[in-house]
This record gives sequence, C-alpha cells and structure tokens, in this order.
Amino acid sequence: MKQDYVICDSCKSLISYKAQTGTGGMQKHIECCRQISNVLDEHNESKITKYFHSTKTKSNYVPLKFKNKITNSLVEFIILNGRPFEIVNGSGFINTIECVLGVVRTLLESSTVSASNLIVDPKTLSRHIDRIYDERKCQLISLFQTIKSFIITVDFWKGYFTGVHYAAYELENQTSPNIRRFVNSILAEFGLSFDTSSSYVVSDNENRMRCAFVDLKRVVVEKLSDEKRPTIHLVVPLRQYLINCCVIHDDDEGGLISIKKFIDDQIKTMWISQDEHLLATILHPQLKHFD
Repeated sequence: MKQDYVICDSCKSLISYKAQTGTGGMQKHIECCRQISNVLDEHNESKITKYFHSTKTKSNYVPLKFKNKITNSLVEFIILNGRPFEIVNGSGFINTIECVLGVVRTLLESSTVSASNLIVDPKTLSRHIDRIYDERKCQLISLFQTIKSFIITVDFWKGYFTGVHYAAYELENQTSPNIRRFVNSILAEFGLSFDTSSSYVVSDNENRMRCAFVDLKRVVVEKLSDEKRPTIHLVVPLRQYLINCCVIHDDDEGGLISIKKFIDDQIKTMWISQDEHLLATILHPQLKHFD
C-alpha cells in the first residue's frame, strides 16, 4: 500500500500523512518539536500580510457558528441512524436539503444559501466523532453520579454478518474472573464500581455450561423422540436422571452450581409426572432405584 510522508524542515523528521486523517500528525509534531518551538520563540517566522478575497457573498455566506451547529447535527444524525459519512454527498440527501432551503428561501427571499454552503465534507464529519464521543461520555459520567443502583448486562456474542464481537474483542477464556476484570475496567471509565455487597453472576459462560448440559439434553430428547418404540415408560426415569445430574459436587464452580440449582428447581416444579407416567414406569427394569 502506498504510504505518503512529509518531512519537517527544522528537525528533518519523517511524518506519516494520509488524506483520510488530515494534518493532525503534523500539528502534533509542531507542538513537540523543540527546534520549531525555538524558532517561534524568536518571533522570526514569516507573517501573512495579504489575503485572497473570499468568493463568498453576503447572500450565500453562512456564519461559522451556524455551520458548526449544522455539522454537529449531521454527526449526531450519522451516529444515531448508523449511516456512512458519504451519505452527505448523496444526491437524495442533497435534494432533501435543497427542498428545505427552497421553503426557507420562499419565506426569506433575500437568501441564496444552497446545500453546498451548509454541508461539510464527509472527512470533516468523521473528525468530529471523537470530540462528540468525549462530550457525551462526560455527560454520561455526570448522569451516573446521580444514580443509586444499576444493572450490567454482558454479552460476548458477535454480529452475524460482520463477525465483530459486541464487547469489542474476544476474550481468550470466558471465565468469571476474566469477565469480572473486563466489566470492572469499563465501569471504571464511567466512575462506577461494584461494592462489597454487590452480587456478580455469570449467566452466559457458554463454553463450559454448554459442555456440561448439551449432552444430557441430547440423550433425553433422542430417547423420548423414538418413533419406533414406546417412550411413555421412560418419562419418569429420564426425569430422575436429569435431577441426579443436578447434584452439586465439591469441585463445581460457582456459576455451574447456580445453573444446577436452577435446572433442578425447574424440573421439579415444571415437569410434573402424570399418573400414566407412574403406571408405565412399572415396565422399567430399574424401578427399584426410585424413591
């Protein structure tokens, strides 16, 4: 890929430059370059004494204050609606602005402002994102200081089409300590934290929970879905089999213990055995093991 560079006349340093990123890198170098600072301190730099006449007329001139207001509004529009920056160059968007201006000009006949006088370049819009993000983040931090309680939902799924994880990156091991550290780091950015009395539950540690329960579910579903042999006599034994699998062991992790308790309670309260199931169980050879 072609890479463009510029060179500092004072210290001869090479600085990366791209049209997409603008002159931000050069401005940062000027601020930290000592040789340039020394030259500026001596007040020997050339001064601009003449300017080209502006092509703007009073009829189509838009004050910077209003243009910045429109730029901020466009950035908000792009963020809230998930639109690309290039949308402001689209003919449909420009036609809409021209239509609005046409109505305005009807009310104010002296104005000749066009859409091109109001809409800035997409690259300029993109450079406002970080600034607006910082402003909204400060507002959000101030709002958080007024709340008394909060709930955090963590989801490490990824987009179906983009493959990008919603948590910005994929953890190497989605265990409770790793997720806890990740959440704490995000909360710290917004001035929030969990106190000692807060409870923290991992409800989607899918890598381990899937391995623990998917095989059990498959066995039960396959046996009860047999279309060649009767299965009514298997309902009670399989129900008891799942209950036995929910027995808590000493080496079970906290998240797995919570899931086992939940499933055990759901089976006992939601899966109620009928009289037909109990009678059919008489045919089961392991009847003597049931209470």
